[in-house]
Amino acid sequence: NKNGETNVYIRGLMPETTDEMLESWGIRFGDIASHKAIIDHKTNLCKGFGFIKYHNFEDAEQCIRGFHYLGYEVSFARESFYSKLKRFSDENNTNLYVSNIPRSMNEHDLGSIFQPHKVCSARILRDTQGHGRGVGFAR
Repeated sequence: NKNGETNVYIRGLMPETTDEMLESWGIRFGDIASHKAIIDHKTNLCKGFGFIKYHNFEDAEQCIRGFHYLGYEVSFARESFYSKLKRFSDENNTNLYVSNIPRSMNEHDLGSIFQPHKVCSARILRDTQGHGRGVGFAR
């Protein structure tokens, strides 16, 4: 997004990396909108990757060049599923996250749970084999 904020994905971070460290490294390239080292909650160590979001495209490009020069795997971050959902948001609709549903449930079954309310769409999250993961969305 050359006109707005740009999120940079960085892979190859040390396990000891913290949000503060990522911020101090990233600020060298420009004004940061946000930063996040992805932490494993079991070990409290960095999973090896993180994100730095800049306010402008040029700073994000400089970050990518700088981290790449140091040997990190770095690129513009892909848009998350949540961000894509926000783009389609409608103030008149509510998108509900539903968990602990039977893994055998399909979208029609999920929608029928909310009757008599109108469900515009329902989606079950599935694994690579197509089996339900026990969670879904109903709008």
